[in-house]
Amino acid sequence: MKIEVGEHGIIEIREAYTGVVFVGDGKERFGVCMRDGGVEFNYAGKWYSAVGGKITPLNSVTTEIEHDENEDMKVTSVTVSKRLNM
Repeated sequence: MKIEVGEHGIIEIREAYTGVVFVGDGKERFGVCMRDGGVEFNYAGKWYSAVGGKITPLNSVTTEIEHDENEDMKVTSVTVSKRLNM
């Protein structure tokens, strides 16, 4: 983990693959962990993945459905998102 002070005095954390947890006065917690492609974060006990401008709940299944020319529905993709415990 590398910690630097960036432009305007903002703290920048790089290579935080083991994670960082912010704890507020009311014991509210927000955790962030870098991954090779994006970040994972935990808020209110739920994990999310943020990659390429999309936020996806982890430990979930997402299905994309399209309609063809006959207005029949077809599944175009199914994504299973699971948090990796390392």
